[in-house]
Amino acid sequence: MMANVDFFQTVKAALDFTLWSEKTPIDERLDSYSNDQFSWFCCSIGREQRLVLAVSPPIATAMSVQMYDCPANQISVQETLDAVTELANIMAGLVQKKYWPSHEIGLAQVMKLTESASFTCRNCELSTMISVEGAILFVGVTTGKTRS
Repeated sequence: MMANVDFFQTVKAALDFTLWSEKTPIDERLDSYSNDQFSWFCCSIGREQRLVLAVSPPIATAMSVQMYDCPANQISVQETLDAVTELANIMAGLVQKKYWPSHEIGLAQVMKLTESASFTCRNCELSTMISVEGAILFVGVTTGKTRS
């Protein structure tokens, strides 16, 4: 089991750092993993921007344990999905407030593996990656532009 870390605060702090600083230099670290090692979520911000969230299973479980305040063996798959989509919505709200306050935020949705296969961190204008005991959480924001 992962260390008792407040994931929501950790992710918010990492995202805050990303929003107020230059691009986080994650290079191609996400590309070194197979897309099927993650659950993928996205949340639209306006017409062209979207927040993309990739979480490995231990992170998703830890988030749902924290959100529902009960042991992992008592949490359903749907509750885990709800916890991660809620986190995606919260993070999209932070990004929207900072960069596109007049844009509307869509509901977070699960990305199909075929859609995530075309996604790389090079497509992101903002990105951050958190690793806790080998578990990975990646947050990226795409704007429809290709980053060089």
